[in-house]
Amino acid sequence: MASGGSGTAGGSPGAGQSPAPITQPRVVIQKPYLGQLWDPEKEREETRKKLALLLAAVVVLVSLLLVTLTATNSLSITEAKELAGFVLSPLIGVTGTALGFYFGGHHAGGSSKRKS
Repeated sequence: MASGGSGTAGGSPGAGQSPAPITQPRVVIQKPYLGQLWDPEKEREETRKKLALLLAAVVVLVSLLLVTLTATNSLSITEAKELAGFVLSPLIGVTGTALGFYFGGHHAGGSSKRKS
């Protein structure tokens, strides 16, 4: 068995055998594509959407946390009001700005495409 394996281990195929094909790794070309101009509009819209949804989710989670902590008497109503004032007010402001920017840019982008 050792002598039979040594004949093919040298890299030369035996009679009637073809060498194993060498496979190249698949190459995926990332943006910008070769020979094409890259338009960041699609990625910009996707990023705006993700940020707006993330901020909206954070507002909902913080609100639910405050309600849950108040309902389980972990926080008094006065403490919950204070936390809501310090945490939720700025967070809602930032979220409103992000959502307004997203929908404002989304609407402006759609109207500019119609004009062309």
